Amino acid sequence: MNLPKSRLWRTSLSFVFVLAFSSGRAPAQTTNIPARITREVDENNLVVLHGNVHPLARAEFDQGAAPLGLPMERMWLVLKRSAKQEEVLKKLLDDQ
Repeated sequence: MNLPKSRLWRTSLSFVFVLAFSSGRAPAQTTNIPARITREVDENNLVVLHGNVHPLARAEFDQGAAPLGLPMERMWLVLKRSAKQEEVLKKLLDDQ
């Protein structure tokens, strides 16, 4: 199949939604999840996460500001599931 990237992305995303919401296991997805952000964000109280920056992202390679129209591709935001969410997911996968 030789689809354009945007169409392939939409098709893949649609497939994932169909699988996620048609399995009849919606109650596991609608359980009350406690808020992880429990107070207002304080910009003066930050934590550096080591090992999360590409090794070539160093000052010596800085070429200045990027053009405003430059698309940001291949960006990932990875969040860790809570222990309860992990347990529910494992049970869902075992049931399937």
